[in-house]
Amino acid sequence: TALDFECILLPIAREREGTSFYNLKDAEGSYISRNIAKQIKEEKEGFSSWSFYKPNDLETQYKKIGFNMYFEPYDWFIGSGEYVVDFEENMKKELLEYISNLKSSENNYFFILDYDKKTLIQKVDNIVDKSFQEFQTKEENKLFDDIFNLSKNGGGFISYDYKITDSEIPLRKTSYVKGLFSWKWIIGKGFYDDYLNQIIEKKSLELNQKFNEKIKNILLIASVLTLILLFISIYISKLLEKK
Repeated sequence: TALDFECILLPIAREREGTSFYNLKDAEGSYISRNIAKQIKEEKEGFSSWSFYKPNDLETQYKKIGFNMYFEPYDWFIGSGEYVVDFEENMKKELLEYISNLKSSENNYFFILDYDKKTLIQKVDNIVDKSFQEFQTKEENKLFDDIFNLSKNGGGFISYDYKITDSEIPLRKTSYVKGLFSWKWIIGKGFYDDYLNQIIEKKSLELNQKFNEKIKNILLIASVLTLILLFISIYISKLLEKK
């Protein structure tokens, strides 16, 4: 766009090339081209934000972030922008792909739900995972509501019965959930109580074994010291008898 506000090149809307953008406003009544031109004159280049229609949606204006710079030879400002909603959608896809590629197990994985009760990620190797896919029963809907309310209030731990497959008995599970409200996501990570109890039991056995070994070592050292002191005492007694 020229600094006299004539549109020089606009690939997404060729019919507007050659027209004046002087009075171009966004949904908030802000003059887009005038604000960009003012910034360019003062700073030569920089980022700015405004709202504008999408080529495939001429009814709604979306927030857009762009970078503009002054091209002095032709007295133009050249810019490029991206709609925030499109950028966020790309970020969501990249994040979900990254998480889906993380190594996981039934006791070490993330799950991500959206506010429409749809599972976005719940990858467990070698397990057919049905939980959170279909909230049909009263209990399932209550569970989602509890998770949603907890994440909405800052997040925290929640315990619930969790069935990995239809043929298995539900297991007690504890998860930590956190809300990502700008994306309408709920991110969680959990563990099975039985699995945690097994870890605690295993650690307890290891600690007891180490404790018993230390007690044995202490008793052994004490016995050796006692014998040494006994021999010293006998030796001294014999020396005293000779005198």
